[in-house]
Amino acid sequence: MSKYELQFPNWYDDFAWEHESKGWLEDVIVTCDGVSYRLVIYSPIRLHQDIEGKLCGSVVFFEPNLIVIPVVNRQSIEAAVDLLVRTG
Repeated sequence: MSKYELQFPNWYDDFAWEHESKGWLEDVIVTCDGVSYRLVIYSPIRLHQDIEGKLCGSVVFFEPNLIVIPVVNRQSIEAAVDLLVRTG
């Protein structure tokens, strides 16, 4: 398994409840094998809402490094990243 480092924004702990409630978080950074990725994390409900809203004025929805998890909280994010790193 590759080693990795997961960094939450400095302010995350103070506003974690808000992001869990909103179902969305960006600027989580994972570094694996010397490459850093800026993650965008959504809950399925929030993702659906954002896709519908953005497709009203566009023909495509695209979000690099998108991760969808049931609940946007530290524990779920850590578990998802760990699974993704372990499975390549």
